[in-house]
Amino acid sequence: MHRVDPGILRGAQPFTRGQWEALHKRHRFASVLNLRGDNPKAGWYKDEIASASAHHCQHVNLMISSKRLPTRESLLQLLDAFRDLPRPLLIKCAGGSDRTGLASAFYFLDSQGAMALPEAWKHLNLIPYLHRPKPQQRWIKEMLHFFSLTHKGEPLRDWIATVYSEETLGAYLIAQNKGDYWRRDKERS
Repeated sequence: MHRVDPGILRGAQPFTRGQWEALHKRHRFASVLNLRGDNPKAGWYKDEIASASAHHCQHVNLMISSKRLPTRESLLQLLDAFRDLPRPLLIKCAGGSDRTGLASAFYFLDSQGAMALPEAWKHLNLIPYLHRPKPQQRWIKEMLHFFSLTHKGEPLRDWIATVYSEETLGAYLIAQNKGDYWRRDKERS
Protein backbone atom coordinates (compact mmCIF):
# COMPACT_ATOMS: atom_id res chain seq x y z
CA MET A 1 0.00 0.00 0.00
CA HIS A 2 1.43 3.37 -1.05
CA ARG A 3 0.10 6.90 -0.78
CA VAL A 4 -0.31 8.60 -4.16
CA ASP A 5 -1.62 11.90 -2.83
CA PRO A 6 -3.58 12.88 0.27
CA GLY A 7 -6.77 10.87 0.02
CA ILE A 8 -5.52 8.46 -2.66
CA LEU A 9 -3.73 5.17 -2.06
CA ARG A 10 -2.61 2.44 -4.44
CA GLY A 11 -2.14 -1.20 -3.68
CA ALA A 12 -2.18 -4.84 -4.64
CA GLN A 13 -5.16 -7.15 -4.51
CA PRO A 14 -6.30 -8.09 -0.99
CA PHE A 15 -7.45 -11.68 -1.44
CA THR A 16 -9.52 -12.37 1.66
CA ARG A 17 -12.41 -10.71 3.41
CA GLY A 18 -10.19 -10.42 6.50
CA GLN A 19 -7.57 -8.46 4.56
CA TRP A 20 -10.27 -6.14 3.25
CA GLU A 21 -11.69 -5.64 6.73
CA ALA A 22 -8.26 -4.67 8.08
CA LEU A 23 -7.72 -2.20 5.23
CA HIS A 24 -11.13 -0.60 5.72
CA LYS A 25 -10.51 -0.29 9.45
CA ARG A 26 -7.09 1.30 8.93
CA HIS A 27 -7.79 3.60 5.95
CA ARG A 28 -11.58 4.05 6.00
CA PHE A 29 -11.85 4.06 2.20
CA ALA A 30 -14.84 5.88 0.78
CA SER A 31 -14.24 4.26 -2.61
CA VAL A 32 -12.28 1.53 -4.36
CA LEU A 33 -11.28 1.65 -8.02
CA ASN A 34 -10.71 -1.92 -9.17
CA LEU A 35 -8.61 -1.96 -12.36
CA ARG A 36 -9.14 -5.72 -12.80
CA GLY A 37 -12.68 -5.26 -14.07
CA ASP A 38 -15.83 -7.14 -13.12
CA ASN A 39 -15.05 -10.71 -11.92
CA PRO A 40 -18.29 -11.95 -10.32
CA LYS A 41 -17.23 -15.63 -10.20
CA ALA A 42 -13.91 -15.03 -8.41
CA GLY A 43 -13.74 -15.49 -4.66
CA TRP A 44 -11.48 -12.46 -4.19
CA TYR A 45 -14.03 -10.32 -6.04
CA LYS A 46 -16.95 -11.54 -3.94
CA ASP A 47 -15.00 -10.70 -0.76
CA GLU A 48 -14.08 -7.28 -2.17
CA ILE A 49 -17.69 -6.42 -3.03
CA ALA A 50 -19.02 -7.72 0.30
CA SER A 51 -16.49 -5.73 2.30
CA ALA A 52 -17.07 -2.56 0.30
CA SER A 53 -20.82 -2.91 0.82
CA ALA A 54 -20.43 -3.59 4.55
CA HIS A 55 -18.36 -0.42 4.92
CA HIS A 56 -20.59 1.76 2.68
CA CYS A 57 -17.67 2.11 0.31
CA GLN A 58 -18.33 2.91 -3.34
CA HIS A 59 -16.83 0.24 -5.59
CA VAL A 60 -16.07 0.88 -9.27
CA ASN A 61 -14.78 -1.67 -11.79
CA LEU A 62 -12.67 -0.52 -14.70
CA MET A 63 -10.91 -3.05 -16.90
CA ILE A 64 -7.43 -1.93 -17.85
CA SER A 65 -5.26 -4.82 -18.94
CA SER A 66 -1.53 -4.72 -18.32
CA LYS A 67 -1.01 -6.83 -21.45
CA ARG A 68 -3.07 -4.88 -23.98
CA LEU A 69 -3.06 -1.23 -24.92
CA PRO A 70 -5.92 0.58 -23.20
CA THR A 71 -8.83 1.99 -25.13
CA ARG A 72 -9.45 5.71 -25.28
CA GLU A 73 -12.75 5.12 -23.49
CA SER A 74 -11.14 3.27 -20.57
CA LEU A 75 -8.57 6.04 -20.06
CA LEU A 76 -11.27 8.70 -20.06
CA GLN A 77 -13.25 6.59 -17.55
CA LEU A 78 -10.13 6.46 -15.38
CA LEU A 79 -9.91 10.26 -15.35
CA ASP A 80 -13.64 10.48 -14.59
CA ALA A 81 -13.12 8.14 -11.63
CA PHE A 82 -10.38 10.39 -10.23
CA ARG A 83 -12.70 13.36 -10.56
CA ASP A 84 -15.87 11.73 -9.24
CA LEU A 85 -15.00 9.11 -6.63
CA PRO A 86 -15.09 10.13 -2.98
CA ARG A 87 -11.90 10.14 -0.93
CA PRO A 88 -10.13 8.30 0.58
CA LEU A 89 -9.80 6.31 -2.64
CA LEU A 90 -7.94 3.03 -3.12
CA ILE A 91 -6.71 2.25 -6.64
CA LYS A 92 -5.92 -1.46 -6.97
CA CYS A 93 -5.08 -4.15 -9.46
CA ALA A 94 -3.59 -7.61 -8.97
CA GLY A 95 0.01 -6.77 -8.06
CA GLY A 96 -0.25 -3.05 -7.37
CA SER A 97 2.69 -2.16 -9.58
CA ASP A 98 1.82 -1.97 -13.29
CA ARG A 99 -1.78 -0.83 -13.82
CA THR A 100 -1.86 1.07 -10.54
CA GLY A 101 1.43 2.70 -11.54
CA LEU A 102 -0.07 3.89 -14.82
CA ALA A 103 -3.22 5.06 -13.05
CA SER A 104 -1.16 6.95 -10.44
CA ALA A 105 0.94 8.57 -13.17
CA PHE A 106 -2.21 9.61 -15.01
CA TYR A 107 -3.67 11.03 -11.80
CA PHE A 108 -0.74 13.46 -11.57
CA LEU A 109 -0.80 14.33 -15.26
CA ASP A 110 -4.55 14.95 -15.10
CA SER A 111 -4.52 17.02 -11.93
CA GLN A 112 -1.28 18.96 -12.48
CA GLY A 113 -0.61 18.86 -16.21
CA ALA A 114 2.53 17.92 -18.10
CA MET A 115 4.70 19.67 -15.53
CA ALA A 116 3.94 16.67 -13.29
CA LEU A 117 5.79 14.25 -15.61
CA PRO A 118 8.70 13.85 -13.14
CA GLU A 119 6.25 12.85 -10.39
CA ALA A 120 4.31 10.63 -12.80
CA TRP A 121 7.51 8.79 -13.76
CA LYS A 122 8.21 7.94 -10.12
CA HIS A 123 5.08 5.77 -10.00
CA LEU A 124 6.58 3.41 -12.57
CA ASN A 125 9.78 2.69 -10.65
CA LEU A 126 11.03 -0.62 -9.35
CA ILE A 127 11.67 0.90 -5.91
CA PRO A 128 9.35 1.18 -4.02
CA TYR A 129 6.53 0.10 -6.35
CA LEU A 130 8.03 -3.11 -7.78
CA HIS A 131 7.28 -2.07 -11.36
CA ARG A 132 9.31 -4.67 -13.25
CA PRO A 133 7.25 -5.18 -16.37
CA LYS A 134 7.17 -8.37 -18.36
CA PRO A 135 7.72 -7.93 -22.12
CA GLN A 136 3.98 -7.57 -22.82
CA GLN A 137 3.73 -4.85 -20.14
CA ARG A 138 6.57 -2.61 -21.31
CA TRP A 139 4.14 -0.37 -23.17
CA ILE A 140 3.11 1.11 -19.79
CA LYS A 141 6.27 3.20 -19.35
CA GLU A 142 6.42 3.88 -23.07
CA MET A 143 2.98 5.45 -22.86
CA LEU A 144 4.44 8.25 -20.72
CA HIS A 145 7.20 8.76 -23.31
CA PHE A 146 4.54 8.93 -26.01
CA PHE A 147 2.56 11.50 -24.04
CA SER A 148 5.64 13.61 -23.34
CA LEU A 149 6.51 13.69 -27.05
CA THR A 150 3.03 14.37 -28.42
CA HIS A 151 0.96 16.39 -25.92
CA LYS A 152 2.06 19.84 -27.19
CA GLY A 153 0.78 21.50 -24.01
CA GLU A 154 -2.64 19.86 -24.14
CA PRO A 155 -4.21 18.70 -20.89
CA LEU A 156 -4.15 14.91 -20.52
CA ARG A 157 -7.91 14.56 -21.06
CA ASP A 158 -7.74 16.49 -24.33
CA TRP A 159 -4.67 14.52 -25.44
CA ILE A 160 -6.50 11.25 -24.83
CA ALA A 161 -9.57 12.51 -26.70
CA THR A 162 -7.68 13.83 -29.73
CA VAL A 163 -4.23 12.23 -30.04
CA TYR A 164 -4.24 8.93 -28.18
CA SER A 165 -5.61 5.71 -29.59
CA GLU A 166 -4.48 2.11 -29.45
CA GLU A 167 -3.34 2.57 -33.05
CA THR A 168 -1.26 5.73 -32.44
CA LEU A 169 0.47 4.25 -29.39
CA GLY A 170 0.98 0.97 -31.25
CA ALA A 171 2.57 2.77 -34.21
CA TYR A 172 4.87 4.65 -31.81
CA LEU A 173 5.91 1.41 -30.09
CA ILE A 174 6.68 -0.26 -33.42
CA ALA A 175 8.63 2.79 -34.67
CA GLN A 176 10.69 2.78 -31.44
CA ASN A 177 11.44 -0.97 -31.76
CA LYS A 178 9.70 -1.65 -28.45
CA GLY A 179 8.21 -4.93 -29.58
CA ASP A 180 4.64 -5.92 -30.24
CA TYR A 181 3.87 -8.34 -27.42
CA TRP A 182 0.72 -6.34 -26.70
CA ARG A 183 -0.42 -7.02 -30.28
CA ARG A 184 0.23 -10.76 -30.11
CA ASP A 185 -1.63 -11.00 -26.80
CA LYS A 186 -4.61 -9.20 -28.34
CA GLU A 187 -4.60 -11.52 -31.36
CA ARG A 188 -4.72 -14.57 -29.05
CA SER A 189 -7.72 -13.20 -27.13
